Amino acid sequence: MRRQFAAWIAVLGLVVSACTSSADADVESDLSALAARTPVSTQEAAVSRLIENFFSALQQRNHYALYAMFTPDDQCRPGRIETLLANVTPGIAETSEVEVDDISLRRVGATYSVAFTLIEHQGASEKELVYDGFFPIEETFTRWRFSANLCEWLSAPAGQGSAGIQQELATAIAAMQTFYQEHATYLASGNDLRYHASGLNVTMDELSLMPGDVLVVPGDQQALLLGQGIEGGWYCVAFDTGADPLFGSGGAFEDVAFYDSCVEGGSTGGW
Repeated sequence: MRRQFAAWIAVLGLVVSACTSSADADVESDLSALAARTPVSTQEAAVSRLIENFFSALQQRNHYALYAMFTPDDQCRPGRIETLLANVTPGIAETSEVEVDDISLRRVGATYSVAFTLIEHQGASEKELVYDGFFPIEETFTRWRFSANLCEWLSAPAGQGSAGIQQELATAIAAMQTFYQEHATYLASGNDLRYHASGLNVTMDELSLMPGDVLVVPGDQQALLLGQGIEGGWYCVAFDTGADPLFGSGGAFEDVAFYDSCVEGGSTGGW
């Protein structure tokens, strides 16, 4: 964003005449990068602001701001949100600034599914977190907000950073192992795992996966469980007949989305 801003200043002719040829070259480079970048639609810009405001409010534990970003729910008012926030680890440093990049929206019924890269700026350093799924988003009277129950999310492992998704995966591991003992196969559905672990947030639909959920990829003698924490990290568990589960992790969905990528660099001792 700073690079774009500098480029626009140059276009408007506000660069001082004393700039060196090196600075001129930098401006030309910035302009080329700006021209090559895919334009952001009005919808994408509005949703980007919503997501950035969400992480900012989560950092500041601003329960009133968070309440206003979600579909109204009489059972999830600011007072309850404030109580739940006391037990939540945001996963992003309170002094960081966040920026949404590479955002894409896809309509799913009455809501939108969103994928994006969250850039966390802290001092001179920055870190990129890729989100392939997030809260469903809806547009009501030109206003964008999350179509989800914030209190349910805050009170579930999903709202507890990496520790939360790891806890959810640990529950899914026990359910998968029990299923295998009974059926001698890892061909377990989400319903099968919930049968052995009531309340488990598990899905077989990659497109509906949200931070804190467990995605199950079943197989006869090999299977994979994976999920993303609110802090952006991805975690996986690979099962193979006669072997202990292998634990893997990565910074992007592709790092854990396949059995081989999870196994590579994985360990039996946990994450």
